[in-house]
Amino acid sequence: MDTKKKGNELRRFICTGLLGIILGMPVVCQAQACIDELPTGEDWVRHVYRDLLPFWSMPEAVGNPEGSFPSFRYRDGSVVDPADSLREGLDEWEAEFPTLRQHLDNQYVRMLSRQTFLYGVGYHITGDERLLALAKVGVDYLLKNAQEENGAFFSYFDQGDGQWHPEPGQRTPQDMAYALIGPAFYYYLTRDPEVLQAVVKGKEYIFQHYTAEDGRRLRWIDRDFVDAGGDTHSVHQVRLVGQLDQFNAYMVLLSPLLTDGKIQKEWKNDLRRLADLLVEEFYSEEHRLFWGDIGPEGKRFGGDGPDFGHTVKSFWMLYLVSGILEDEELEKFALDGMAGTLEEAYLPEVGAWGLAREEDGRIVRRRLWWTYAELDQAAATLGLRDPTFACKLATTYRYWFETLVDPLYGEVATFIDDETGEIWWGKAFSWKNGFHSLEHCLIGYITGKAARGKPVDLYYAFLRRPEEDLIRPYYFRGVVEEVTVRDCARLPELKKYRVRFSGVW
Repeated sequence: MDTKKKGNELRRFICTGLLGIILGMPVVCQAQACIDELPTGEDWVRHVYRDLLPFWSMPEAVGNPEGSFPSFRYRDGSVVDPADSLREGLDEWEAEFPTLRQHLDNQYVRMLSRQTFLYGVGYHITGDERLLALAKVGVDYLLKNAQEENGAFFSYFDQGDGQWHPEPGQRTPQDMAYALIGPAFYYYLTRDPEVLQAVVKGKEYIFQHYTAEDGRRLRWIDRDFVDAGGDTHSVHQVRLVGQLDQFNAYMVLLSPLLTDGKIQKEWKNDLRRLADLLVEEFYSEEHRLFWGDIGPEGKRFGGDGPDFGHTVKSFWMLYLVSGILEDEELEKFALDGMAGTLEEAYLPEVGAWGLAREEDGRIVRRRLWWTYAELDQAAATLGLRDPTFACKLATTYRYWFETLVDPLYGEVATFIDDETGEIWWGKAFSWKNGFHSLEHCLIGYITGKAARGKPVDLYYAFLRRPEEDLIRPYYFRGVVEEVTVRDCARLPELKKYRVRFSGVW
């Protein structure tokens, strides 16, 4: 039976089967048609090679030495030279970041770690060993240079004075969390115990140093200051990202994989504590959103106020945490919240997501790369339970590929504004690199294949093969159907594993 005929048979089965009876055959048939429009697994692999990697695999991207990834690069991928004040494009950057020019010497630890993550994801999808090797040099550089003996990480390296900064009192738990995202993903791929030890030390420092007197919240900062990016930080701030980014940077991915019972229990207790905190103190039932700051000057719309990205990401992380904690009540809260946020954020006339809701109910019609990615990822996750979400994804993915991707140099734009028509092609700066675009690709690849009922192939590089129930397809679960093993030419101490999953959910 050919592929097209198999697809027609499957559609007929679904539309006339039990699911069709429950949801109504027209709805199910429409959803199946939308699933057929989603990018295929092959489309996502092409997206990695054609649209994303050209920007991240050029010599300018990998640093000198390799692993010392530069934080600031222009649209064409060339590295920003702080001394080249006349370089075309720098004025455009300064329009977005007025204090940028004086900080171009900084190499941000969170960007080093995020770039390490993106190489790991690229290998995970494609099996391309050169990407695994880049992830390895990224981890090595990061842990050797940016992590202190007590587990803490610096925030940035000033190439002007040759020193790591800042002092401990000026580091935030968000920066600490993102310093761990690259090593955490590399451990997920390899199960290297030395890397796990560094992640555990980093996590312990965060929770020991930043836990507030109430024993629940993670404090934002030790003393007031203005950081190297021009942002003001106050001891009175209680910021959502200080709590939330512990989830997505390392805890949700690694908690189910921990084999030390004592450490896993501690991590689950901290997941519970932060999950309860998000629901009880950051969530607004009236406005159906998560506040960005619950300190004295927080809980406001506009500016640094709540957006659809932070809200849907909070629900998405809480949904994933509910599976780890086996908490059905939290699961229902998160599922309902995700669905409601996606309905509100979707702009059917554009076929894309909005950015935020103003206090007067107006939807901000701007596409910001990371919030857009988070909304797509939440919709893709929900789509594994409710296929009708594929109809939104079919259009939002199309917008991503056709509008956000840079057709000249690869990667994606920072933002597109409907009202002004402005598009900014920033690719690599103090808060942007390939983390979100590659994670977006990974989620799309896994869920897109699973929605079609196809097996999901992912590549690992285990030092030693773990127990089967400790091999997972990223944030999801599935049945290991087949494992193939071969030598890893680039890193001979590792073995290259291709794992085939079925029944991913």
